[in-house]
Amino acid sequence: MKYIKFIFFTAAIVCLVFLGLSLGSCKNHVIYDQYTFMMPQLKECSPDEADVSGDAYLAMFGPPLWHIEWVDPDGSVQYAQTYASSFTAEIMQDWPNPIFAYPVWGGKNIVKGLIRPAGAIFPFDSHAGKIYLSWQGGVDANFYKCLDNTNNEKRQGYKFDWKSFRELFTNHVLSDEICRDPWLADWAAIAEKTAVSGFDKRRIVPKKNSSANVILPHDGPFFGTSPFMHKIDLQEGNVMTSNFIRQTETFFAADGILHVSGNVVFWNPY
Repeated sequence: MKYIKFIFFTAAIVCLVFLGLSLGSCKNHVIYDQYTFMMPQLKECSPDEADVSGDAYLAMFGPPLWHIEWVDPDGSVQYAQTYASSFTAEIMQDWPNPIFAYPVWGGKNIVKGLIRPAGAIFPFDSHAGKIYLSWQGGVDANFYKCLDNTNNEKRQGYKFDWKSFRELFTNHVLSDEICRDPWLADWAAIAEKTAVSGFDKRRIVPKKNSSANVILPHDGPFFGTSPFMHKIDLQEGNVMTSNFIRQTETFFAADGILHVSGNVVFWNPY
């Protein structure tokens, strides 16, 4: 009889232990009906105090209109715009998917896509019903989209090892130049090669660009379309060497936009 009681007592303890473990694990797997996208916090500073473009945008342009893109529970891409620092929506939760937030300043003629987006990948950037968007997350979301655009089912974004990919940056496995500004890489070309033969971190290098020397028509500092780009602190009449990732590169100053295409310079006041 004592033996039987001991068995029941042991079984009860085991059940309680497993129940506790299961309840504890559920804390990390809560499913919410909606998630709140938290926009990246733009830094309050003057352009002269800013070191990188992302810190200068607010000072130069004021609060942005965020153009947001996400995947809903049916798998369709949805769009919204808000001036708020957060936005709540229902999202796809069956597999990893990207969220984009493009800053727009219509009054300055800064349209969607001119400045590189912020972003996130669910569920890696989610916590307690919130998804935290960042400039680095915009790079990840863009690469996710590039992978999907290859139309190779074996190498789609939802199957990619995002944890290991992000560790390439956090652990500084990649070059200092890329870690400082990930937008220097040609992510579309990297995705195409990944679709053909798998992912290889050695492909993540600065894109080979043409360069040109231009005489600045206005005082700086100038900031770029990549939020990671360090400011160019030059004045009118100085020579600037521009490396071209896009056919036309755009730079922002406190009172105008500089477009550089080859050796041709266009200055547009706000």
